[in-house]
Amino acid sequence: MPGKKLRKKEQKQARKTRNKRALYLSVLAGVVVVVIILASVWSSLFPPAKSLAAYIDTPISSSLYSSLQQIASTPTSYTNSSYAKDIVFYNHTPWFVGGKPLVVFIGAEYCPYCASLRWSLILSLMKFGNFTGLEYMLSSSSDIAGNTPTFTFVNATYTSPYVALQTFENKNRDYQLLQTVPSNYTNVWDGFASSIGSQPGYPFVIFADEYLLPTFFITPYRYDAYNWTQIVAQIQDNTTLGVMIQAGANQITSVLCKLDNNKPASVCSASAIQSLEAGLPGGHSGSAESLATGKTNTSAQMWVAVQYTQIAWMRNISEKIR
Repeated sequence: MPGKKLRKKEQKQARKTRNKRALYLSVLAGVVVVVIILASVWSSLFPPAKSLAAYIDTPISSSLYSSLQQIASTPTSYTNSSYAKDIVFYNHTPWFVGGKPLVVFIGAEYCPYCASLRWSLILSLMKFGNFTGLEYMLSSSSDIAGNTPTFTFVNATYTSPYVALQTFENKNRDYQLLQTVPSNYTNVWDGFASSIGSQPGYPFVIFADEYLLPTFFITPYRYDAYNWTQIVAQIQDNTTLGVMIQAGANQITSVLCKLDNNKPASVCSASAIQSLEAGLPGGHSGSAESLATGKTNTSAQMWVAVQYTQIAWMRNISEKIR
């Protein structure tokens, strides 16, 4: 009968359609499984990059520290005449701990100017000793040059046969009190600011109470487009930023060499360091002697006063807009 034949034909066609659909679904399921497996393998071999913020307050990698060590151990001839103007000859009774000049760093984790200075400061100090416990840090995201890559000294320890170091991160990345600065250091910090009619600001570095660095060498806007590894690469490749960081490290190194009687010779005898050291005001210092009496370099004092006042003004503006 025609009707019966038609039904059989329709049933046969339906079976073919179901079989095709089952085949397509099986293939699709297989493809999905393969994609999932490949994605799993890929993620294990190439994990997604962490955001910069994920590194905050975590120890810096051993490879990053090794790169910094290698940079610090390689003498360079880089200098910048404007950096010398930022060093203030304070001419007080020297601070020595165990025969070593004491360096005091006062900063804040949120501070973009501190963020930029730490690079040169750390490289200089690594010429004389070693750090443990350095951690990644970003300056405040709501300040100027937001999220400038830097480090925090909160859990860091520094050891050196030549230099003693004390660090105070006065405020955290959220502008809250983090570490209290002792009065013997705030006396210098407040006293200098008062002498130039300003408020205490960050960063502030005291070199054995003989020299002060109450400013920064390099604007943080030079850094904020990079991460830590990229900044190290800038230094290694001698880019404009890299040369500026090295010049800042050399300027700080010249101060430390002047204070610790030019030890070690492997660091302090470098021609760039000797040249910078010769340009510093004041007499010779050592663990058993004070600096020769001398007058403060007036032009340098005026320069730093202007710089320091500008920093205080910018800091106040940036804190108001956060």
